[in-house]
Amino acid sequence: MTQAANIFAKREIAQFFPTCLWTHELRGHAALNDRLVKELHALRDVDKEHDPRDGAWQSGTNLHQMEAFRPLTQAFAAATAGVLDFLKSRYERFDVTSCWANINYRGESARVHTHPNNFLSGVYYVRAPKNCGDIVFQDPRRQAVVLIPSVSEWTPYNASTNSITPQEGSLLLFHSWFQHMVEANRSEEERISIAFNVMLRGSVGHTSGRAVF
Repeated sequence: MTQAANIFAKREIAQFFPTCLWTHELRGHAALNDRLVKELHALRDVDKEHDPRDGAWQSGTNLHQMEAFRPLTQAFAAATAGVLDFLKSRYERFDVTSCWANINYRGESARVHTHPNNFLSGVYYVRAPKNCGDIVFQDPRRQAVVLIPSVSEWTPYNASTNSITPQEGSLLLFHSWFQHMVEANRSEEERISIAFNVMLRGSVGHTSGRAVF
């Protein structure tokens, strides 16, 4: 029995202001992903604005408006509705404001960024070979890095970053302000992901700072 156990009759941990990452796995994603790969390769092959030899290819931001991607955008909508229900958010409706694909070749990464002017953002993994690079999220509490003591083991309670290893068929949702980056693709295969942003519509916000979108 530890000394603390002798001193305290009861101990609890309260978690204030948790930062959430919502994960989903799509049913039947293998067949869907095969179709998505064909569609994206076809878009890439006719895209004259982006040269894949530069290390990465990114589509336009209107995939959610294309019929070929409707099954995926329906999944985005279902996941978003679930998250908003979890957050007890009030809104008139929500819209996917942008949706684009990323094809990353060996050595390609994405620097730390956020998705401004949106409420939620997400990413779906179409192809995620081994060693294709984790998505890494940074502690949003800026003051938390003033002092970081050495630790015997990294845990969710003392780490300044946390990472997710991509899995094909996995859909991640997070607040758009959540800073994140993507490690370099160390595999010899393509890492293919489809990212999207969501914004609430209608009268949004507290009385003192209400806005209409």
